Formats: sequence, structure tokens, C-alpha cells
Amino acid sequence: MFCPWLSGAFIPTLLLLTNVESSGPALKGAEIAKLCKLSKFLATVPGDSVDKTSKAIGAIRAAADANFKATLAILAAKNETATLLYAALAKVTADCLGAQITTAGTLLDTATEATTRATATAAAISDFVHFLKKASTGGGTDGYCLTSTTTDSSIFTDVPDLSCDNLELPFTGKAATYDPTIINNKGFPILSGRDAKSTGSRNKCILYHKAGSVANPAEVFQSTSTVSLAGGTIKLTPANGGTAATLATENNYDGEWDEQAGDKIKELYNAISKLKKETPTVCGSSPAEVLKYAVTSNKLHTELEALVKKLKMQLNGKTEAEAATNIINSFLKTDGDKGEQLAAIINTAQTTIIDGETVGEGALDKLDTTAKLSAALAIDQETARTSALHQQTQLEAARAKLPCEGEEAKKNA
Repeated sequence: MFCPWLSGAFIPTLLLLTNVESSGPALKGAEIAKLCKLSKFLATVPGDSVDKTSKAIGAIRAAADANFKATLAILAAKNETATLLYAALAKVTADCLGAQITTAGTLLDTATEATTRATATAAAISDFVHFLKKASTGGGTDGYCLTSTTTDSSIFTDVPDLSCDNLELPFTGKAATYDPTIINNKGFPILSGRDAKSTGSRNKCILYHKAGSVANPAEVFQSTSTVSLAGGTIKLTPANGGTAATLATENNYDGEWDEQAGDKIKELYNAISKLKKETPTVCGSSPAEVLKYAVTSNKLHTELEALVKKLKMQLNGKTEAEAATNIINSFLKTDGDKGEQLAAIINTAQTTIIDGETVGEGALDKLDTTAKLSAALAIDQETARTSALHQQTQLEAARAKLPCEGEEAKKNA
């Protein structure tokens, strides 16, 4: 998809200049092809943004579902030990839900900036290559601004390496491939400051002055000063006798994907590196993964230990930590996947309470003190869940406003 909003008035005006007498060397096709490669990578950033945002929103649903199941399980508990286990699990999943909402909000901001900067730069490069081709077409051996990618003394041929003037900008969710030859922890290795001026095609391109220190009024650039083109990825000096064209040098940043201060290419790098480092899920992408995380992260044990201490349980010579371990082991086998075991127990408890086989009318009045405290905890967490789901709705509405996302991205969420 070519970006007409950036080129509508620019290209037709410059095309009027294609008949001006050629006055300098063309640009080297092999170097411009590197800009095309960068542009094609940048065009995948919107899809990466949608992919990660969709996963983050899906993880909110997963955490909310896991929390709701743990909350229901409290009411299905048949004894104090089960009540404590489910109450601790409800606390862990509630914390996961809160953390996931925070992550999704941060990710949405990061994705929006990365998408905006990447598409703008991709479009600028696309526009520049489009102009070079149009300015060269019909020039034959007499006048052109772009050489072949293989032969520095002949006019360009429309090969795939130079096809970025017709970019596709997909806004459906698809993870980007971070090719280390294009972008890595030190910047953009593809922007290595190489000379982009052809040495085998002199007196060809209208971008340079024909003679003297002052430009002809019919020439493209009236000043001899260096200009930055294609979104800052290439610099061109049009002055006669001092012509130059070099790719930007953005391949040796300090740090490990760290933020850089400086020009618009560094700002682009910052936005993309932040997106790359974002992990869209906190505790898992499904309810089962969230429940498994509760065990494997040791957070279930931590919350159980806190409850045992808070309720001043009779420990019989054991520590609170040992009592928490015993509660977990009384439900979960020491061998096998404890996360999967816990998910099965919670799903069974949820089915029981939904089917109405355990808690009937007035049953809460018969619960002992520990269970009543746990039921109160469940009510608090149900309130938190309702608030979280409201925030999730707001996040989904914000994601829908990502540039050009369209309906297809929503279907894939």
C-alpha cells in the first residue's frame, strides 16, 4: 500500500523536472536497496503491535477467568484447608489480573508510538524510492537518478530489492521478525554510513547542480547545503564539485537495546526497541496457565503462609511456611505437573458450585469463622474483577483506535 498522504503533492511536482538536463551522478541501487529492506521491516511493526496488544488483552481475560474460578471454589470448599487454599489462590489470581491490566496499558502506549514512527519512516523511504524510479524511467543511457543493484553504470531495473515503493502495511496481528542485519542491540546495522553515490554514472541525475556554486532555477535543490531525505536515512549534498550521498550512520549505539538521545532515527529505534522488549503476558495467556503460574512462581505458597499467620492457626510445632507446604501437598501430588492438577481441582469446584450441589440458600450462615473471612475476601475480589473488566473494555476501545487497524485485527484478537 503506497502512502498517498505523504506523496500526493510532492511526486507530481518533481516529475515535471524529469526533462531537466542531467547534472550529476546517480544514486547507487545496491545502497538504496538497503533502505528498501529497512522500509519493509518497518512495515511489519504495526502487525507486531497488534499481535502483542491482542495477547495482552487476551491475558486480561485469562486472569479474570482464573480469578473468578478461584473465587467460586472458595464457596465450594468442604473444609478449612480447602478454603485456605482457594482463598490464597484467589489472591494470587487477583494480583495477576491487576498486573496484567497495568502491562496492557503500558503496552498500548508503546505499540501506538512504535506503529506511528515505523509507518512514517517506512512511507518516507517508500516515497523517496518511488520518486527516484519515476525520475529515472525513460532516461535510458542519458538521464537517471538510480542505478542497477548489480551494475553501477546502468539504469535501475525493477527488481524485488527495489520494490518498496509499493509497500503493504498489514494491520492484522503478526509477530515481527527482528532481523539482526537490519536492527539489533546496537542500532540499525543496515544504516552504516556507506557512500550511496554512484561512481559509474556521472552526469546523470537532476538532484545535483550542473555547475558553479549557485543552482539553476530549474534545478531541484537551490541551496548547496546537505539535505536529509527518506525520513533521515540518507543525506545528499547537491553542490557542484562537492556532491555527496551517504546513508545515515546509526549502527553503533551504546547499550543493550537502550534508549538513545538524538535524531529522528534514534527516536524510531527507541520506539521499536521498547516494543520488542515488551512481554504482553504476566502470568499466562489462558486460565490454566495463570493457575499453573500460581504454583510454579511460589506465590500460592507465599499467600497461604500469610493466611496461616493472619488466622493464627494451630501449627503443632510447625512453622507457617511448613504449614503452607503441607496444605498444598494435601491437594497436589509431589510428582507431575502441579499447575495442571490445581487447574483440574479448581474446574471441578467451579462445576460443583455452578450446579448447586454444595452451597444452597442460607449455607453461608453456617460457615465457620475462617470460611466467612474467605468469603469476604471473595466478595472483595469479585468487586476488583468487575472493575478490571471495565478497564479491559476501555483498553479494547483504545486498541481499536490504533492507526488503520480495521476490523480484521479485531477478529484476530
